[in-house]
Amino acid sequence: MIKLFRIFIIFFLFFSYATKTLSNDNIKIKIKINNEIVTNFDLKKEKDYLIALNPNLKELKNELQNKIAKDSIVREVIKKKEIEKYFKLNQKNEMINIFIERLYTNLGFVDELTFENYLIQNNWTLDEVKKKIEIESLWNQLIYDKYRNQVKIDKIKLKEK
Repeated sequence: MIKLFRIFIIFFLFFSYATKTLSNDNIKIKIKINNEIVTNFDLKKEKDYLIALNPNLKELKNELQNKIAKDSIVREVIKKKEIEKYFKLNQKNEMINIFIERLYTNLGFVDELTFENYLIQNNWTLDEVKKKIEIESLWNQLIYDKYRNQVKIDKIKLKEK
């Protein structure tokens, strides 16, 4: 019985140590925005996303890539929080599909399936990209709705220019 107990203790200590060691290296909180946390995993994923959609970013220094990803994710979290006050997310929207089609066409892909495979290679799914596009689209709609009455267009001055 004592031998079994010792084996159990050794087994328990080994796995608790291994789990702790692995967890220390994996995910760390990097930013807190209101009640939302952003981890190093989120920042890496955002960086992958930005580079996937703009391969020229690969040529920038790693520190600058990280800063751009951090700024991007902070803006997105803030936009999402504000959008949720006015809109319901995850709704069917044909404009998102049209935007996705333009996006993959501009990136040189012939169809959505090839684009989706490209995203998977960059640790993204098409649904995740659609969510990001939905947030951006609703943000633009919110800004338009909020400020459209304040914009005055002087057609005469435009024609003169």
